[in-house]
Amino acid sequence: MTRPLIIALSIIALALPAQSQDQRAKRQEAVKELRTDLRAWYMRDVLPTVSRLHSEYDASLSREDLATLTRLRADAKRLRNDVRKDMQSLKGDFERGGRAELRNRIKDLREKHRDEYKRIVEQVKPIAKRSRTKLREIFDANEDKIEQWRAEAKKIVGDWKDEHDDLGMGNRDNSRFPLLGGDPRRSALRFILWDGTVEE
Repeated sequence: MTRPLIIALSIIALALPAQSQDQRAKRQEAVKELRTDLRAWYMRDVLPTVSRLHSEYDASLSREDLATLTRLRADAKRLRNDVRKDMQSLKGDFERGGRAELRNRIKDLREKHRDEYKRIVEQVKPIAKRSRTKLREIFDANEDKIEQWRAEAKKIVGDWKDEHDDLGMGNRDNSRFPLLGGDPRRSALRFILWDGTVEE
């Protein structure tokens, strides 16, 4: 659920500093390459285990909590899609109005989606509280594996940055993948709200 911030930072990283058309095209192609590599690795080495853990978590919930979560997961996915569409529109704002206009539009979009984000989080909190023993059990039993995944994701990004050093690439965030985010609470929230699919 940090997607609005992640996408906003990605847009800014792609847009700044000002570049030639050729440099921008190379940058976009390099980012696409990284996303493809990360996704292939995640689907192959991580997803089978995360899917099993997610099914295990869902099986531990009451029927009512699972029904509520199913609805909230659909709401969260819709919100992510809305944010993605809005962020895509920022590319034109930057080209037309520059950095100041981009900052203003990002601020407006944060406000636009904040209430829906808070509504989802507030409804997830009681479920997370009731299921925290199971969540802790899952995270504790797989802590070494999760750290290994994070290290591998970091290596993939690091190798990619070394390979594309001439393009001045900034940091890339892998937290869109469940269990790979650095902050434990946010990682747990993403895990709870994950609908079992991997976004492009």
